[in-house]
Amino acid sequence: MKLMKQGDNDLSGFFRIMEDVGISYDTKICQYLDIKYLLGIVKNKKYYVKRKKKFPDIREKDFPLFQKFPIRPANDEEKKMVIRSAQQEGELYNSIKRYQELSELLTSCWSIRTSENILMWDRGDSCRACIQSSIGDFVSSFDSRIGFYIWCGKILYDHFSKEMNAEHKIWFKEPYYSDEREIRFYFSTHFDKVVPDSPNEDNKEGVYFKINPQTMIRQIILSPYVDKECASTLRESFSNQYNIQTTFSGLELSRK
Repeated sequence: MKLMKQGDNDLSGFFRIMEDVGISYDTKICQYLDIKYLLGIVKNKKYYVKRKKKFPDIREKDFPLFQKFPIRPANDEEKKMVIRSAQQEGELYNSIKRYQELSELLTSCWSIRTSENILMWDRGDSCRACIQSSIGDFVSSFDSRIGFYIWCGKILYDHFSKEMNAEHKIWFKEPYYSDEREIRFYFSTHFDKVVPDSPNEDNKEGVYFKINPQTMIRQIILSPYVDKECASTLRESFSNQYNIQTTFSGLELSRK
């Protein structure tokens, strides 16, 4: 990881970005999300960042050794067996414990695949939107006094290795995820390494951060599954009321 240079929109005090992986401050990124949640972002000027362990994908939040993809994830008893076995291998056991600690990280996931993806639209919920931004715009939308350091990195896709330490594993996913082309932001309490905060009853699932929506969001694309009349109303609202460029999806779907 490297420190952003002084003068990069005053981000040098709280932003770090991964080097030598083909991303920069200007890299374009996008995120698919629920329209109701998006309305909350632009209306309340708050962006919710969930803890990694609260992700719905169990293969994302759990230690990779507990996964038996593509059959099934390990159950609780099998996890205990793995841990008991790992205790005989000190480094592996420490890695499991460390990974579990890092699952408390506040995590925001984006993609550098900015062209529309029908698989991202077709998630069983037609009321979705895609917001387009850049790494720099996303980070700039937060107040520099948020109390966290923001680390940005490109997810690398490779098979799990027991030799890989937990700090590296949070930047890796199995190759079957590679089409996501994911960019990830971790909110850390330290500037020299990625370290989670200590959750309490008020923020054990995630944290709402104050942001500037017009800085974060360059454009909104509405799902092709949204009713045309509803989509027109939404575009007018986002464009005129919140001053964010909004367009209809460019995908033509069969209605048969």
